[in-house]
Amino acid sequence: MGRLGPALAVLATVHGLGVLLFSAGFLLTRTELQEYSSCDAPPRIEINHSTAELTQSSRLGTPAGACWSGQPPVDETSAHRAAAQPGPPFSKLILVVIDAMRFDMAMPYFPSEHHQDREAAFYKGRMPVFARALNASHDVNREHGHINAELFRFLADAPTTSMQRLKGITTGALPTFVDVGASFGGGTVAEDNIILQMEQRGFRVELMGDDTWIDLFPNSFHRKSPFPSFNVKDLHTVDTGVRKQLIPALRRSEEWDCLIAHFLGVDHAGHTYGVKSQQMSDKIDEMNDVMTELLDELRRSSDKFEDTLLLVMSDHGQNMHGDHGGATWEEVDSFLFAMSMKKRPFEVPQKFRTPCRSFPEYGSEACYSAIPQINLAPSLALLLGFAIPYGSLGTVSPELWFLASSQTAERDHQHWIQSYADALQVNSAQVQRYLKAYSTAFTASSLSQASDAELGAILERAEESKKLSYVGGSDSVGSTEDAQERIRQLEQAILLYQTYLAGVADIARAAWTQFTPGYMVLGVILLVVSAFLILTLFVSVRSRLDTAIALVGLVLQPAGLLSNSFIVAEDSVVHFCQTTIILLLLGAVVHGQAARPAHGWRDGFYSICLIGASWQVSMILQEDHYSSKTRLMWSLCCLLTTGCLSTSSSSSVWVHSICGIDLRVSAEDISVKPADRIPRGRVTYPSSRGEEQNKHPVRVTDSDGTIPDVSNQRWCELMTMLDRDLQFWFPLLLALIASFWIFSELVASPDDSTSKLSASVFQWPKQMSGEEQAYISNGIPRLVYALALVCLPLRNGFQTLVYRRESHLTHTAGVADEADGKLPWLGRVAVACLRRNLLLVATLTLVLGPACAPVMLCSMFLACYLLRLVRLGVLNCEWAGLLWCNMSRQVFFYSGHSCSFSGLNFNSAYLGFDDFNYVRCGIMLATNTWAGNILAVSTLPLIAIACVAQCNPGRPELRHAYREKLARASMGFLLGVTTNASVAMAFAGVMRRHLMVWAIFAPKFMFEALGLLVTDALLLGFHPVNCAR
Repeated sequence: MGRLGPALAVLATVHGLGVLLFSAGFLLTRTELQEYSSCDAPPRIEINHSTAELTQSSRLGTPAGACWSGQPPVDETSAHRAAAQPGPPFSKLILVVIDAMRFDMAMPYFPSEHHQDREAAFYKGRMPVFARALNASHDVNREHGHINAELFRFLADAPTTSMQRLKGITTGALPTFVDVGASFGGGTVAEDNIILQMEQRGFRVELMGDDTWIDLFPNSFHRKSPFPSFNVKDLHTVDTGVRKQLIPALRRSEEWDCLIAHFLGVDHAGHTYGVKSQQMSDKIDEMNDVMTELLDELRRSSDKFEDTLLLVMSDHGQNMHGDHGGATWEEVDSFLFAMSMKKRPFEVPQKFRTPCRSFPEYGSEACYSAIPQINLAPSLALLLGFAIPYGSLGTVSPELWFLASSQTAERDHQHWIQSYADALQVNSAQVQRYLKAYSTAFTASSLSQASDAELGAILERAEESKKLSYVGGSDSVGSTEDAQERIRQLEQAILLYQTYLAGVADIARAAWTQFTPGYMVLGVILLVVSAFLILTLFVSVRSRLDTAIALVGLVLQPAGLLSNSFIVAEDSVVHFCQTTIILLLLGAVVHGQAARPAHGWRDGFYSICLIGASWQVSMILQEDHYSSKTRLMWSLCCLLTTGCLSTSSSSSVWVHSICGIDLRVSAEDISVKPADRIPRGRVTYPSSRGEEQNKHPVRVTDSDGTIPDVSNQRWCELMTMLDRDLQFWFPLLLALIASFWIFSELVASPDDSTSKLSASVFQWPKQMSGEEQAYISNGIPRLVYALALVCLPLRNGFQTLVYRRESHLTHTAGVADEADGKLPWLGRVAVACLRRNLLLVATLTLVLGPACAPVMLCSMFLACYLLRLVRLGVLNCEWAGLLWCNMSRQVFFYSGHSCSFSGLNFNSAYLGFDDFNYVRCGIMLATNTWAGNILAVSTLPLIAIACVAQCNPGRPELRHAYREKLARASMGFLLGVTTNASVAMAFAGVMRRHLMVWAIFAPKFMFEALGLLVTDALLLGFHPVNCAR
């Protein structure tokens, strides 16, 4: 039991191996085929007839100037070939990306009186430029300046991070879940994509904006002006740089064929200030001005841009807190605005349109089609005249294909149907070719098996209808009935092609990853065995209370992972389990106090009330309908309460909960009392203030009524050191943190003052220059870091040397062993641990932000309550460690985190800094995410101290007992983390074919697995500090 370090090292190795094996079986990426499409090798549709075992091939022609651009089959008449389109519909592309702009930010917004939303005005209805363009597009009486424009919902696939979305948009493939890590470290696109196809066709591609494009396509741009993208606090550098270059680039259109402009301000405003903020309003207004300038320039030079396609889109959305990465509708519902300088000929037939949705609550009767983002790659390829990327699974969008039409005659409507059917035919041929190649490489793939069994017949029927549409010759020959029959067959073929392509995409979303169940089972077994070993070797069940805690902590809470609804609302599950455990503990205390009324059960009742109040405040802070100022006031109140409790005369509550002694000692106020038995928990001092002072020991009654002797001078100095930290350093840090929160809120809040007094008091930070604001917003956090992480630890080390020197002199002077007994050594351990964790609490409070103040206060009350129960013998140390694990989870969820990538607080990576650094930002983000684990592991020695305080052995035995209890408490904590990780892994494996596996179960597994590995590292890292006493 004393060799905790080796045991932790072995368990950490087992856990790492288990997570690695499970990840190898579960998080395998979709295998990227190193195949590339070429205009010289167009695909062929192959239809296998099981009876005749013959193959009929239909090859698409590729005349000069076009590449798979919807050309008729080679076996058609010369008249059809002559009528074929000689080249691609468009020769130039303007692609504007407004990062993280949701669809409801871009769509027209005219709320009625019944749907007024004051906070919605921050981000809705601020892009009227799109509404004006749509109105102009539908104006059939317009004589000049014709445009053809559409606004779509642009649906992203999870994970909704920028790099993965750009990969999906340019390749037409479904990026894998584990690729999300590349969003923070770069990663060149290796498979076929539209940028590569443009390069092969001689397109000159110019880039300006987000440097993520350079990471993805490092050598593909004819001209580039990248800007750094990781500093989320910088709202203007990228946008200002792109805006200055965009219009001049349009005026030299002869120098490029594809122009890409990527704005980042909306994304950064959301990350830093949230959606409902003045900064978000300002950035959306700026984007509206930019788009107005862009459309005006295109209209002025409409002749020059007649064959130019304009696409304005966002790669993903964002939730109300400005985060993204998950699969909620706010994160996946982005927008796409498409426009060409062609006259709008007719409406797309409703039967061909993708599903649409209207928004009557926004005051709009329009129905907006929803286009999956993977559909953009094949659509652009055929519209611009290059090959569809080899691994694309998208469908050519009828709405985007409609933008290529420019006539109004009925004959041209029929020609549009013909050309769109040809486009879908080549699209289906490309997808079938990809499936065949994938099946050849991976014969066990469920993707290939499902496509052959279920979709082959659909494709065969589509080809048959397409073939029948050519019977009877050209559309200029034959009766009206023949022409109508031909259109009917083409429409039937289009619907069947769309069904085939949609079916392939759906199957691919469910079977794009090759799982290895053997690795997954072995990984789960390793974690379950480690949890069983911990439970068998380190944990003991001695009472009904232990059994109840085990059932709640090890059974009830992990059982919440069975349901995706419970995972989404896991903060409520944690709250319920924690409340259940505390009520069980209160019942045990009340039941036990019947035999020991002197202990007083009222303490437990008061603790429960305080914990409930703190939890209620934490829940209030998570409600969206409270303003940021209201939340800040609650946080400041909790921060003030924490400081007052720590600095008041009752500050001894912390150590009294641990050791059962009152540490209120003042070197100037020493009085003497007889050395007989005195009331429990009181400290008595010698009466003399002269030379006799150091000859009489301090009398401190312990929890069992004994009166150990302590050297007065040493004890007073020990308590003075703790008192100095509680009354000066800790309040100073809290004051700096409060001032930083207030300053940040004043800078971010909108100018809604109604009087000159409020304007002068609350608006002064906004009157400062940007450099002055940055100096204060970066200087205060750096000062907190310096005080907490540099000055005070050095001071603690110096005082540790003083104690060692004093201990040596005491033994040399022949002081009795009793004077060096339990309380001096145990007190030093308790004080050192408290001092370290007070500094840690202050630092983590700054890193976590205002939302953590209530949960920190709640955790302090809960820790004192649990430590008191441990000291009274109601709760043993291993089950206290398990409850410590639940408390760390409470810190995680109540500080605004969730088990999804949108739950990461990226702002914390820049707290005190403006520039981006991989190492520093990674450490800051990890500290913010795993703050609960860090604090819990650092305070585990308090449990061991409380357990040891029940006995009164000599110093050697005390050290051994302390280390044994520390080992049990650590293993109890690790048992809780291991159990949750094991269950998360098991159910992620069981639910691997579930619809929400990549949106809910996979992120939950990743967070639990990383939390387990972080806990192992923390226990190993803190072990030398906790045991070297």
